[in-house]
Amino acid sequence: MRIASFVLLVGLTVSAHANNSDVVAKGEALIQQAQDKTNIFALPSFRMDATVRIDNFGKPLDGIYSLLWNGPDRWRQEITFPGYSEVQVGGKGVVFLKRSVDVLPYRISQLERALGFASNFGVGRFNQSLVKDETVKSIRQEKLAGQVVQCIKIVSLDKNTREVCVDPSTGLISRQKEGYADAEFAPIGSKVFPRSISLSTDGKRMS
Repeated sequence: MRIASFVLLVGLTVSAHANNSDVVAKGEALIQQAQDKTNIFALPSFRMDATVRIDNFGKPLDGIYSLLWNGPDRWRQEITFPGYSEVQVGGKGVVFLKRSVDVLPYRISQLERALGFASNFGVGRFNQSLVKDETVKSIRQEKLAGQVVQCIKIVSLDKNTREVCVDPSTGLISRQKEGYADAEFAPIGSKVFPRSISLSTDGKRMS
């Protein structure tokens, strides 16, 4: 698996019309089905190994990522770059953390969010699933990089909003609006996960 860059292309948006109960039910179903397909953290165990390239002040920097998963109470994550190393070990209600620096570098936090796992952000956020205080408000069609997707608007109790887009041709979450390009989906047990994940931020390429 590699982390690379991607240029996001957004086209014209078209609103979808339906009554509110239908919208909520459809939006929840789209998100849930996409989550069920890609949430590898629901598997009892797996190992993820990735080669990573990030932008380091205009210069590429190569590193290694690994995650050994045996459930939410037994996992180990390691990240290694020249000049930086990190180990996280999760147990029942406890996370052991060791970093070579005191402050988490921004590029490392981006990497963890891109892959969908970090104790700081919560398991499985790659799937952008609904949480307890969120409600589906609307669904609209949008064209991203030539592909029409269904974008679900979600509102929390404190009125914060976000969108989750689902590609109806694959039933998978599309993260292109966040700058991610997920490609080469392959089976992992009963789930699927991209073998290539790329991110473009601030006009800079990560690969």
